[in-house]
Amino acid sequence: MRYLIAITITTLFLNSFTINLDSNCYVKIQRNLITIYKNRSIIFTKKYKKQLHINDYKESDLIKYLDFNFDNKKDIAIINPFSNIIELYLHANNKYIYNKTLSKLFTKEQDIPNIDKKNKTLIFLWQEEDNEEIKHYKIINNKPKLIYYYKNDTNGTVIKKF
Repeated sequence: MRYLIAITITTLFLNSFTINLDSNCYVKIQRNLITIYKNRSIIFTKKYKKQLHINDYKESDLIKYLDFNFDNKKDIAIINPFSNIIELYLHANNKYIYNKTLSKLFTKEQDIPNIDKKNKTLIFLWQEEDNEEIKHYKIINNKPKLIYYYKNDTNGTVIKKF
């Protein structure tokens, strides 16, 4: 009986991982479940059909707890381990609601944007060899509006302001 308990406890620890997001918020990843806690209370859960590769979450910065829509409430961005999109959940009415429109902006290639709090703008930077692209979006009613575009590649430089 003692051996069975030891194996169960070891398996539990090998199949779970905890990440601190800020001083009072942390993420627990277990098998196919992501749970986010704030002040020891569950504020968000996401269950996947497949088992998560916990090492991916240990070695990377795959979950962000930031204010992406500038409403002074922290939102949740999770890189979906089974696709090329980042799932963005906006904080509204004490729950987190998936925002498909903003999530489309957050591809793995562009990663999580830089947040310009002063100008309330999301800034996406992309760079590969001699190519560079920068996009600035204002978030209006939880929808992105492109306000600046810069591209520099082998064909030349393009700058557009909207």
